[in-house]
Amino acid sequence: MTRIVATGSSDHEILYIFKPAKPLPQINLSKSLRGELLPAKFHKISHRFLTKYHQPLLVANVTAFILISFVAVVNARAGQFISLISIFLWVPLGFGAFSTLRYDVVRLLMGTFDFWFFSLVTSMTAAMVSVYFRDLRFLRMVIDWVGFHHIVCIDAHVRGVRQFALMTIVGIPPVLFMLIWIMLGHVDGCTTFSILDYENEHHTFHLSGVDVIGNGLLTLALFITKIAVRKRRALRVSQNSSSIQCVIYTCALHLNGTDHTLSLVEAWSALLWTLAFVIPFTALCQRQLLKLLVTSFDSFFYIFQVTAANLSVCILSKWELSRCIMALTWEVWFLWLLTLDALTPVIRNNLRFRISFAAPLVALLLLAHIIIMSRLFFVGDEGLYGTIH
Repeated sequence: MTRIVATGSSDHEILYIFKPAKPLPQINLSKSLRGELLPAKFHKISHRFLTKYHQPLLVANVTAFILISFVAVVNARAGQFISLISIFLWVPLGFGAFSTLRYDVVRLLMGTFDFWFFSLVTSMTAAMVSVYFRDLRFLRMVIDWVGFHHIVCIDAHVRGVRQFALMTIVGIPPVLFMLIWIMLGHVDGCTTFSILDYENEHHTFHLSGVDVIGNGLLTLALFITKIAVRKRRALRVSQNSSSIQCVIYTCALHLNGTDHTLSLVEAWSALLWTLAFVIPFTALCQRQLLKLLVTSFDSFFYIFQVTAANLSVCILSKWELSRCIMALTWEVWFLWLLTLDALTPVIRNNLRFRISFAAPLVALLLLAHIIIMSRLFFVGDEGLYGTIH
């Protein structure tokens, strides 16, 4: 939940938060493409095969990616031979890994503009490069086509995401290298072809296959780089969390004004004013009495209970800063209540203070917790309900 501050016409600031414009979809991460699209018998066989031979298949897959990097560099006959070997090495894990993508997430991604834009550019570029090669070297583009779609579905990848993101970054230079080699016309046995020729008395327009290939490969390289960088950044942010951040799938947001103006400023003000009152007051306590009170079992027991309650408020509010500061303020007031017996009668008389003066504070603290419980179970609070399942 992102918080922003806007300045209104009345020269005061109003706090807004981003919220989904529509209810977020519910997904089941236990369903894979393989499990949903293949019959149960074939699903079990493929799962057993991929699990048993995962290591050799991984080595074969990496070897295939290394080999296809040289398809455009070597002569035509060697390039065809490399492409043929690469496709056999790549197929088992290439399609196997793609089939492990989460079914519900893939369905969500197929409803996004980025997915279809990327798929269209990938398909057009793969078709143009295949026509440019005119031989078995087009098999390299089959591997690239499936691999690129695997990348655009990275949100549906729940296992080995860090390694996959790293492999995506490593796979960008070979694509750029093939782009440069094609643009320079150094690919053996390949020549450009015309797609569109137009001429009138003022202009002559010519669109070649190499033009489309160059534009397509450059677009794919930039798009893949964006996906890889955003995924690596998301993984760093959530490295200590079990949450999965999507980089392709997005939802519409709208600004929602909070019930209170500048609740964060109010929370900080409450805490600072509390400390300004409590610290001097506590400094007047008799040290030995204060030590006895703080180290007693009753104090430990009550502190544990109240601290647990305040931590629960923080957890229920998803550690929203303003609510956490509010809970900390409650904690400070409660600790101050425990120190009142450490005030000597002389100090109390000088301050004109009586223990009964703290009764309203106790009532307010209890009322605050009762209000939270009521909002949680009877009224409803979006800031709290998000963490209850």
